[in-house]
Amino acid sequence: DVQLPGHFDLSYRADVWGMNFHEALEGFKGKIGLVYGGESKICTEQRVQEIKAFVPRLNTFEVLNAGHPVPFDDLVCDFIHSQMSLRPVSHRKDMVN
Repeated sequence: DVQLPGHFDLSYRADVWGMNFHEALEGFKGKIGLVYGGESKICTEQRVQEIKAFVPRLNTFEVLNAGHPVPFDDLVCDFIHSQMSLRPVSHRKDMVN
C-alpha cells in the first residue's frame, strides 16, 4: 500500500518499540482520531496508551480481530466521519452516492 498514490504517512521518529507519530501532532489544535487493529503488532494497546498520555484528547477506535492495516469497513468509516463532524455513511446498498 505504501506505493499507492493515495498513501499518506506522517513524519515519525523510530525507536526500538516502533514508529512514534505523536510528536508530529505537537501543537495541533484540531480533532485527532486513531483507528487501530486489536490484533496489530505495530499499533499495540501499549502504544495506544503511550500516545493517549502524550495526546490526551485523542479519540480511538479499536477494530476487533484486525491486524495492520485495519479494513475500512462501514464502522471505521463512521468513526472517521464522526471525527470530521460529518454524518454517518449510509449502509443501504441500494442508495446511489
